[in-house]
Amino acid sequence: MRRTWDDNKNRANERKHGLGFETAKLVKGPLVKKATSSEPGGKRKAEIEALEALPDEEIDTSDIPEILDWSGAKRGLLYRPPKRRITLRL
Repeated sequence: MRRTWDDNKNRANERKHGLGFETAKLVKGPLVKKATSSEPGGKRKAEIEALEALPDEEIDTSDIPEILDWSGAKRGLLYRPPKRRITLRL
């Protein structure tokens, strides 16, 4: 793959991400990990904690009414068992 240098794109990256092409070359590699977290932070965490503190009667579920009759429910439709290796002698 052939790459060409584009000064305009480099400046745009520096403005948008605070990172130019030269720096991006240095941080690219197998040791670089994205900063991801499964834990909510900041405002989202405060919202979740406020909802946890509410009693069930005060939570508005009018847009998603509770299902009381589960008689027609089917189990395991989306379950996909893990693949297993087997050995077969012929």
